[in-house]
Amino acid sequence: MSNEKIIVATSIAPRNIENQKKAIDSWIEAGLDVISFNCLEEYEAISNHFPNIQFNIVQRDGRNRFGKPYIFLDDIMEYFKDCDYDVCGIINSDIHLLGVDGGFGKYIYDEAKNSFVYGNRVEIKSLDNLNGMFYVGHDYFFFDKQISYIYPREDFWIGQPAWDYWIVFMPIISGFKVKKIINAIAYHIIHTIQWDNNLNIELHKMIVDKYFDKADKIMKYKSASSLERFYELILNYYQPVVYTKEFTKNYSVLIVCSSDSICEDNKSDKYSCILNQTYKNIRICYGNNDSINLNEVKEDLIFFMGEDTVLDNWFFEIMVNHIENKDMCICNISMESKDFSYVKDISVFDMDSGEFVTDALIDECILYNTEFYKKRRPMKSDLKKYNFALVPNGLVKKEFISYLNNKLNGLKDKRVYIYAAGGHTKKLLNRINLNNIYGIFDSNPELDGTMLQGIPVYSKGKINQFEFDYIVISSMSYEEEIYNELKYIIDKRKLIRIYNY
Repeated sequence: MSNEKIIVATSIAPRNIENQKKAIDSWIEAGLDVISFNCLEEYEAISNHFPNIQFNIVQRDGRNRFGKPYIFLDDIMEYFKDCDYDVCGIINSDIHLLGVDGGFGKYIYDEAKNSFVYGNRVEIKSLDNLNGMFYVGHDYFFFDKQISYIYPREDFWIGQPAWDYWIVFMPIISGFKVKKIINAIAYHIIHTIQWDNNLNIELHKMIVDKYFDKADKIMKYKSASSLERFYELILNYYQPVVYTKEFTKNYSVLIVCSSDSICEDNKSDKYSCILNQTYKNIRICYGNNDSINLNEVKEDLIFFMGEDTVLDNWFFEIMVNHIENKDMCICNISMESKDFSYVKDISVFDMDSGEFVTDALIDECILYNTEFYKKRRPMKSDLKKYNFALVPNGLVKKEFISYLNNKLNGLKDKRVYIYAAGGHTKKLLNRINLNNIYGIFDSNPELDGTMLQGIPVYSKGKINQFEFDYIVISSMSYEEEIYNELKYIIDKRKLIRIYNY
């Protein structure tokens, strides 16, 4: 047995066989050995379809509780304790490793030594189009064999909820280095997921009640309750790592900055985000997409950087890793605001409609293939007709008010009203650059006829008495609720949501 081999456990289901075969073939191509845990009946039904993997027939399963033979996580960990591999893993059987190449096995082996490595899947509609969005759960895990010894015996089943949190939680409180692969390497075709949310809550509460005292001082928490702190810990306690394919190291990138301020102030966030890029094959020049002489550009890729942009340190490493032979690579936006206590990744692509959200997409979200850009210079409204790769990470950091003012900039010649006359609107009016607000609507009838910072307030019942082009919904906590209520009263195209793009 080679010391650098990795064994990956799964539990193949006796349905959707072809999809699972393609998924597991992708693991084998990545250099992983595979073993599936199944009851005898499932083994007899599926083993002929998977001649190139091992099987372990279990003596117990979850049929007594669920009516289906779900595999106990404990049984997988018991197998790992006695196996001949130094690095072990678990992957859900319908997860496709499509963002990797032949160097993946070596990478995982090195990263998982004395450590725990995991990541999220990307939800896609088909394997023909890998443009999708990250899912909140965890779907693949690799770890040093010694970590299999740290899990107390508890009832968690592969295919049921909570085990994907438990398997991450225990290495954290046991003092192991926990790493998360933050770029997209694992893909999953969307389907209906059926599991018991009450059981999910029950198992999470069990973890907190029995084990969270060991995590109480691991980090500084914002949340009050132990259950909220548990989720906060899982979301934030990890060392981010990026898996990079071998070919990316040869790509050169030209960053075109709109001014030379990046060199004038070495303390600026803009300067720091370039200095701290993990990808180093880059060159900087000054100009914009109109002034730059493209005939003189020799770099493979070109990127245009505006005044107020801050990039994630992994920006170019992840974007270059995704672009491959595409015309361009496009990422999402990370929105932040200290004033409004707001942090959220904004998707620039609508999966349902297959359209780009043009009022959300900014130039800094796009890394172009230089030869393509020289020939086309595409407009944002036309991007979907080109060969693009979509990165689900929010790699471009924007300050919320700056971003919002850009969004509202096109409304200066429109009749604009605001919905909600509370404290949020008071704060908002002090920060946005919009002087054509004709009034404010609110659900509280007692505010009808009052003024807020010199702007008249009207009751919600009077909305249809006024002519307007747009209504800006000014509420963070109730934006979705307000939108769903107003869209039945007025044309939803006239409603502007400033948080849930």
